[in-house]
Amino acid sequence: YDWAKLLSGSVPLKLSQMYAQQDAGLMKRLLLDLSNFHWKDDGMHVIRIHGEHDAIIECPDDADLKLDGGHLIAMSHARQICDWLNASREALVS
Repeated sequence: YDWAKLLSGSVPLKLSQMYAQQDAGLMKRLLLDLSNFHWKDDGMHVIRIHGEHDAIIECPDDADLKLDGGHLIAMSHARQICDWLNASREALVS
């Protein structure tokens, strides 16, 4: 069935390839967590971390951190992101 959707074009190829390489359990938990997240605008600055080569969502000019990667930058560049967050902690919380 999944191969039929892929061949019919109902699932974008790049998106399918990207998620096929990830742990299914992790992806399920991420999607469930995202669907249960309660968004609110309380004036908090959202840190935007983005892959410069994201084929799904174009990298915005005003991203706080841009890395040489694609859509799943938090998975592919986790160490770099953690290092940047730790180094930027003082500036981010003030």
